[in-house]
Amino acid sequence: MNYAVDHMEVDLFKDDCRSILVSSWPHLISTDSTSNEIIIQLIFATSFTQINRTHVAITEYDKGCIKILERNTTTIRLLAGTYNSRGFADGPVGVARFGGPRELLLDARNPGKLLVTDDTNNAIRSVDIETGVVTTIIRGSGLNQPRGMAWEGDQLLVTNHYYYISQLSWSFTGNVTNKKLVGETYPGNLNGDFEVAELSYLNEIKAIQKDLFAVVDYGERRLRLIDTTGKKVLPVCFHGEIQCYDGSEFYSTPNSILVVDNAVYVGLSSAIYKLTGDNLPCPHRNITTMLLPDQLTVEVELTDDHVAVLPEGFYRLETTYRSAACVFYVTVKGSENLPGSTGTSTSVPEECPNMNRTYYLPVSSNKVAVPLEDGRSKRFPEGVYRQITEHNSIMCIYHIIVKRFTEVKKLAFNAQYFMDCNIINQNEYGVFMLRSIMQMRRNQFQSICGEDCTVSADLGQDFTCYSGILSLHWPTNITYPSNTQLISDGLSRKLRRKINRTEIMKTLEIYVISHQPPIIQAKVDHLEQAVTLVLQ
Repeated sequence: MNYAVDHMEVDLFKDDCRSILVSSWPHLISTDSTSNEIIIQLIFATSFTQINRTHVAITEYDKGCIKILERNTTTIRLLAGTYNSRGFADGPVGVARFGGPRELLLDARNPGKLLVTDDTNNAIRSVDIETGVVTTIIRGSGLNQPRGMAWEGDQLLVTNHYYYISQLSWSFTGNVTNKKLVGETYPGNLNGDFEVAELSYLNEIKAIQKDLFAVVDYGERRLRLIDTTGKKVLPVCFHGEIQCYDGSEFYSTPNSILVVDNAVYVGLSSAIYKLTGDNLPCPHRNITTMLLPDQLTVEVELTDDHVAVLPEGFYRLETTYRSAACVFYVTVKGSENLPGSTGTSTSVPEECPNMNRTYYLPVSSNKVAVPLEDGRSKRFPEGVYRQITEHNSIMCIYHIIVKRFTEVKKLAFNAQYFMDCNIINQNEYGVFMLRSIMQMRRNQFQSICGEDCTVSADLGQDFTCYSGILSLHWPTNITYPSNTQLISDGLSRKLRRKINRTEIMKTLEIYVISHQPPIIQAKVDHLEQAVTLVLQ
């Protein structure tokens, strides 16, 4: 294959149980690793799914339609949408429009229909396989260029191209719910609990086992494991690393994934990578349980369906998953009602030092980078986080506490003008005109902020006029600790550069009808700047 492997499925048309059907521009190919058979050439084919043994539905992204291939005769026909006419519309063939049909998935709850991710319309569409009629399940509402899909029970997991995974559910009456399962609105490479994990550009997602999914993070050239029971994102390591926190990186960009028996196939740019044995991702099944009152042991169900009887403590256990050696941990806590028990796990003995630490969120950020005991750094939002580390061969628990500053100053844009204060202080019409002008300038300051800050829309109290100096303030949502005196962080420098490059900010004129002259330019400081950044 000379181009990216966009999608893979076990070839149902072949009887050899080893052939894989692959879409790789511009071909649909059947391969058994020893030879490649080109089934059909479609210049704009993106993805596909096999409806049954002989029929394959194929998306043509650039042509905005879905076609059906009949394997026996290799004939192809239009199934849904309008060929070479992109847009958004529901309806039958020739009426319906797709913006960018990408991945297909059989509707597990309605086998007569196909689900389609329509990424440029930020929508999940449904196609009736018999009639070709297209309907829309959801559009917008938190979707951001949806790509891959996988069923989790009766809910649908959807990877958004931009950094997060959605969890959708809907009823046959049309009620749809969509929530962000994991990820942020910005890219990152951080494994861990769902509330802190960060993902990059996402493609396909496939079930590894119940409640455990592998997702292609092609922005980081890695696979990630999504544990929906433990609510964690976990790395996939296959280079034999002794310590593997971020996951192993592929030599080229991964695009697709296929799980078959004891192997995981990963479609790269021009090749297919096969993970087997120790390369297979282990399921994450750490267990925490508590002793019952008056009991010294508790029964713990392990990942291999065996039951272990364990006393209070912290345990490292090994199991085999698809021929891979996997490690997980069991924590047994003491009951508060148990005589002689502290009510906490013996994994926190007296020999453990007090390693609890408190951090404050930095300005304009919802997370703070925290150095961990194992040498890594991890970003946490506001909250309290339980961590486990080894100290003198003892497993110790400590807590990371992340807080916000309660007393803060706000970053604001400021401009001053020479004028008669009576025009403002004793004239309601003058105040009305001034607020109208400030609102107009507020929109211009929001352009300076971009996505880095938000200028307050409530400008009622953000001006003063004393001793012939009118001072206007446009406060933002950016806060600093109350003892901050100077603004010298990266955000303020970025805003300063944007102000200096904006022509209107060099004078920031206002119009006061009863003033002479009515157009007043802002006074400049010793740096010849009309707009300054202040704390208030």
